Amino acid sequence: MGVKGQTPRRDRNSRGKMRSKLNTLGMLLVIVVLAIATASLSYARDVSATVTYVAWRTLYLDAGRAHGLTNDLDGLLYRGNTLIGELRIAAVAESSTVATLVGDSVIARIGDSVLFVIEEVPQSKVMSQDSLSLAAKHESPRPKQSKRKVQSRMTGRLGFQMDIYDDRSAENFDYTVPGVSTKVTINRVAGENSDVRMKYRGRKLGPSSGGEWQHRLYEASLNLEPKRAHWRANLGRIQAGSIAGIGYIDGGYGEAEILSGLSIGAFAGAQAEIDLHSSDLSTSKLGVLAIYRDELSTRVRTQASLAVAGEYEEGNISREFIYQQLTHSLGSNFSLYESSDFNINRGWKQDAEGATISLANVLVNARYSPAHMVSLSAGYDGRSRYHTWETRETPDSLFDEAIQHGFRVGVDFTMLHGTRISGQQSYRSDPNTNSLYPSGTYSISSNTLLHGRVGAMLRYGTFENQFSTGNQQAASLSISPARGLDLRSEYGVTSYHFIEQDITTNSEWVRVSADLNLRSGWFSSINAEQSLGSSGDAVRTFIELGRRIR
Repeated sequence: MGVKGQTPRRDRNSRGKMRSKLNTLGMLLVIVVLAIATASLSYARDVSATVTYVAWRTLYLDAGRAHGLTNDLDGLLYRGNTLIGELRIAAVAESSTVATLVGDSVIARIGDSVLFVIEEVPQSKVMSQDSLSLAAKHESPRPKQSKRKVQSRMTGRLGFQMDIYDDRSAENFDYTVPGVSTKVTINRVAGENSDVRMKYRGRKLGPSSGGEWQHRLYEASLNLEPKRAHWRANLGRIQAGSIAGIGYIDGGYGEAEILSGLSIGAFAGAQAEIDLHSSDLSTSKLGVLAIYRDELSTRVRTQASLAVAGEYEEGNISREFIYQQLTHSLGSNFSLYESSDFNINRGWKQDAEGATISLANVLVNARYSPAHMVSLSAGYDGRSRYHTWETRETPDSLFDEAIQHGFRVGVDFTMLHGTRISGQQSYRSDPNTNSLYPSGTYSISSNTLLHGRVGAMLRYGTFENQFSTGNQQAASLSISPARGLDLRSEYGVTSYHFIEQDITTNSEWVRVSADLNLRSGWFSSINAEQSLGSSGDAVRTFIELGRRIR
């Protein structure tokens, strides 16, 4: 990728003062969240899901509507106990979910876990319709009172981390990095159906790097969705509806229902910078879209969207494209997800691409369960290299192996007592060589040993591309000796063979982790990993202590 446009230069003292103010602002946000957390009035529960398939920026999860997940819900992506990124749900079926990664630097893998925090109303405050009707019959007439003011409620989580790396090789590259992470939703800030969402994740650099707080991710947005008005709006650092390929913007999104089930919307904003220190407004994004939602019943659901969007660098065309998406589900038996985007090439892009319109990305995935214990899946995904304003000289990828087209098939078989056998096989073709490269992942697991207190898994994976081949074997064991306490260990071996150099490397790793979740909302975790072999000898320990805001 090329270098983004530069902001006007300032003298060193001015930049230092601005950076200090922004650092102070970020830390004040954390302090405010801490203060409010102790007085929160709402309740929340965690929903965990596992990544079952990865297709570029799109992930498939093994939890869905039956577990409480909904569209546009945000989740935290973990590898072991290490937080590696965030995602947002794009489509939900009864027992599965399609989600999109947030940010360009995160690479997800099958087996990664996702945590969602879902707000709930306490049962003591919930009354059924029958109970309400019965109470109304026996209730004596009361004088009319003024409307009671709606109270705001807050949910979320706040955590403090410590990342410790002990390099035992000759380089001796050790580091200790503290960090903080918070995710907060304040409901009913401007009426019954409105909320403010805030996220912040940062880490403190070492003395050799200036000892400053580096802001890796932040978000703050106001979201309005009045039920009777049939419209919704988002302002702040947001994602542009359900359009893939746009990512975060600093701006606004609006959507209004014009016919039953049919809505139109628009968005506009500047490229969202990942660091609070940055203020580059040279990249702008905007677009219009139409969304059709049809829910014939609780089992049959369909959603289709069509959008025209553009990205511009200092007023120059970087990318203009048409995006469409379709999701359809029939309860837990069948689900379909399909999306594609076509680049519109005009001006310099038409000369570079040699066509007025070209297919950029396509993704299809279908899942079918002919029986309760069996689930079959099949799909296709493909991406093409294209030019952007930053990469006018070279198309948008340095790694040809990442730009491939492939088919995949999979099967999940759940036996009695919760034992699950899973296998996925894919064949991807390189558009430059027209060669097929196979890869596969196979596993057997159970989470119901000793009445659900012990779980075990064996996993084997293999891959091949034009540069290398390899395989990975892993075994893991988990146990819950007490309520709220989870222990896990994993051992694995990875082998790579680099074809051009004819070099083979082997490495081993051992991971151990412990999670403690208390009813009071406090939680803590520790994750330690030691790697051995060609990749070096090192131990990395990640510790987190935090509290769920409920």
